[in-house]
Amino acid sequence: MTRDELKATVTMKEVLHRNGLIVNRNGFISCPFHIEKTASMKIYNDSFYCFGCGAKGDIFDMEMHLNGCNFRTAFELLGGADKPSWRTTVIANKARKARNEAEQVRHSNAMRMRSIQLHITAYRNIIAAEHPFSDLWCSCVNKLQYQEYLLETVLELDK
Repeated sequence: MTRDELKATVTMKEVLHRNGLIVNRNGFISCPFHIEKTASMKIYNDSFYCFGCGAKGDIFDMEMHLNGCNFRTAFELLGGADKPSWRTTVIANKARKARNEAEQVRHSNAMRMRSIQLHITAYRNIIAAEHPFSDLWCSCVNKLQYQEYLLETVLELDK
């Protein structure tokens, strides 16, 4: 298969689906080229464009970025060869594993942040309800300060 034949048979959505990225109903995803909270990359049938960072390209560019490979490897991964080489498969698996690990770390940090926020809310409610300088009030003030410290450390990790 030639490059043009491959571009005609493989869509951008298929490339993203193979790599574990899901396109929303409006045709957008969160850009894998930069960190963001909202989806700013528009996905077309044969190309993409990010309104945040200006990245653009075709199915080969996306495959090369997602798997950290060169054009030949991306070509083989997209089905340009009868059977992808062993090296190509290893590169794709390493990239997929790295993406999954990064997603797990982001999810873990989000869950930790949520837990800290719940603790902070609970301690603030107890402090508001208790008499100042009672044993429970003092204990909650100390625990609140610790939770705020934990929140700062988690926010520093996200940067």
